Amino acid sequence: MASAQMSVQDALWLTMDRSNNLMVIDGVMVLAGVPDFEDVRATFEDAVVRFPVLARRPVQHGSKRFWEDVDDFSIDDHLSHVTLGPAADLAALEDFAAMRRSVSIDKERPLWTGFLFEPVAMADGSVGSAIITRFHHAIADGVRLTQVLIGMCEP
Repeated sequence: MASAQMSVQDALWLTMDRSNNLMVIDGVMVLAGVPDFEDVRATFEDAVVRFPVLARRPVQHGSKRFWEDVDDFSIDDHLSHVTLGPAADLAALEDFAAMRRSVSIDKERPLWTGFLFEPVAMADGSVGSAIITRFHHAIADGVRLTQVLIGMCEP
């Protein structure tokens, strides 16, 4: 089982997490089309290979914290497909994301979750979708996570 020592800053974000003040970075990317869920799944699997922390959980040994590989890691434990009947509007997408903001992330598992939310009725009448992500701040800061997500959109 591989592990890596957690930086002091990341450990600080982890210990600052409280039920009334979650250290979770929520993101929503609205997409003009609707990707195939298997393509989204493969993209997240590639991200896990590029960023091993996405398959690790936080552990503490003595006074030090580490990122430890999860032996039974499955992308399916972290990524869900939310399919609605008729296309939801952007307000329904916002409601879906807002409902999750108060849900803590299980610290026994890797500290992230994602959703493909579709279909979404766009303002111009077209049908799109959204990728909604939640990452614990201990994984990275918001700027870096934005860079990671945008990088996942590149061909």
